[in-house]
Amino acid sequence: MLVMVPILIIGLVTSLLYRNSMTNKINEVVDSNTLQSTQMISERLVTYRNSLYQVVTDQNIVNLADRLEDASTELDRAYGQQNLRFALSEYINIKSYCTALTFLYNSDYVTYDRTADDFVTIWHNDHYRKLFLGLCNPGINTVVYVSGVDISLSANDVASKSVYLIYPLRDKATNRYLGVIVLSLQNEIFDTSMQNSQIKSNDIQGIRSAVISSQKKVVFPTLQSKSDTEELSDTIWNSPNILTHEISDSKWYFVTALDTKILFSEVDNMQRWFILITVAACLLFLLLLLYTANRMERSIVRIAEGIENYVPGRKGISIGGKQKDEFSILIRRFNEMTQRNNRLIDELKKRNVQIAEETDKHRKAELKALEAQINPHFLYNVLDSINWIAIGNGEMEISRMLTSLGSIMRYSATNIDLVVAFQAEIEWMKEYVFLQQERYGNAFTFECEADENTMAFPIYKMLLQPLAENAIQHGFEGIHSGGVLHLTAQLLNGERLKICVADNGCGIEAETLRKIRGQIDGSISIDGNAIGVSNVLNRTRMYYGTEASIKIESEIGKGTKVTLILPRCGEGEEIQ
Repeated sequence: MLVMVPILIIGLVTSLLYRNSMTNKINEVVDSNTLQSTQMISERLVTYRNSLYQVVTDQNIVNLADRLEDASTELDRAYGQQNLRFALSEYINIKSYCTALTFLYNSDYVTYDRTADDFVTIWHNDHYRKLFLGLCNPGINTVVYVSGVDISLSANDVASKSVYLIYPLRDKATNRYLGVIVLSLQNEIFDTSMQNSQIKSNDIQGIRSAVISSQKKVVFPTLQSKSDTEELSDTIWNSPNILTHEISDSKWYFVTALDTKILFSEVDNMQRWFILITVAACLLFLLLLLYTANRMERSIVRIAEGIENYVPGRKGISIGGKQKDEFSILIRRFNEMTQRNNRLIDELKKRNVQIAEETDKHRKAELKALEAQINPHFLYNVLDSINWIAIGNGEMEISRMLTSLGSIMRYSATNIDLVVAFQAEIEWMKEYVFLQQERYGNAFTFECEADENTMAFPIYKMLLQPLAENAIQHGFEGIHSGGVLHLTAQLLNGERLKICVADNGCGIEAETLRKIRGQIDGSISIDGNAIGVSNVLNRTRMYYGTEASIKIESEIGKGTKVTLILPRCGEGEEIQ
């Protein structure tokens, strides 16, 4: 049971830390959104405040208001009010949330209200006219912000649906006080300004937001009944965690209340479930521990005995037993390890034998290379001298053969691992086949059909020579005329080169053909009996890996065909 104590402590501490961390994160996010919403409202109010400044500095409106005070007849007054109403309408019609623009003065008022007719306006009430004139006395030089919920006579009064910006109207020339200009705005101005804020998310349990007036009344959201508004106000002010930001200099506040009990109710439930589950799990663990202790002990003893008896390379060593417990996987892995180690040891021995054979072949190849190390330039110069002697004696056929031989030596003496254009390989093949034709008394002809788009395809040099040499030496063996060596080449999808080397010679015996195909597919190790095919197969595997393919077809008395498909390996270099 002692195991339960630290687990419970860890769980409780983790839960408390998680709760505190989540509280801080939520406060940061909500406060950030609250501040952002406050700034957005402030920016909107600044826009309408600037519009109000434009009105009170409009000389036409000042002149019209001044003439109203001096109107001597009812007709002049009505005419002046109509002109002033028209001037006010030019400002209000371009603003989305302006409901009315009003000029108040001692004896009367002039208003342009685009949401209601003149019979519904609050300015018929002498109480409101005196109230607004009193809120903005002649000595004030700043905009006065008034919330309708603070001054309305009843909950359903029209005045409670709006907020108001007030500023005195003066004649700058005479400094004469004329009255006040009142800009009426819908409460929905806050809704548009804060479409991403908490005010749009009052349905989230535990988070309530509102715009509050200086008298701590809810300005927005506008609820259906007075009881709903009072309930929202009580929820906010009774919340233990309140985030407040003042909106510009309006003395209105954006308030967000967080009720952590509601927010973390699910976390608290999870904590209680965690404690119950932990207690149950600990009890179950103790029972399982007692049940499995004996089985684990027996398995450990068997594993220890197997490890003690294990010797690498000795076969037949394994841990027996069919009991399935927590250590059965370990026992199976140990047995697999011993078998795998034995296989690796056997493979290593075979590999050592192969390495020794390869080393011996490499040593012999080096000896052959040393024997063949004659200065190529010396041979070129000798051949060139013989060529000029032949030309001097009119032996043009000998000269032609010497020229071809020199070209072949230059091409083959350079690095065999170079990548060249397929055209260079074809030109070299023609020189090589020409010499072989002369050697065998023109017993065969050479036909080459290569598409033009194959000429620039990159290919490793001298890949085709072993195939041509096989066809000439073995395919045309015993043939004195009528032999045909045929080479074709074409591109496959622009990225692979297909080369076919075919002859109409004597063909390959079935057993030899089977061995060659076995070397190609890897079922038989490569030997030197089929030198040409072995050479090409070794080099293609070395250069291209598994991307290249080689196929051989043959029939006794009809000839042999070797098909080679090579991938693109790089840019070729055209050899002149």
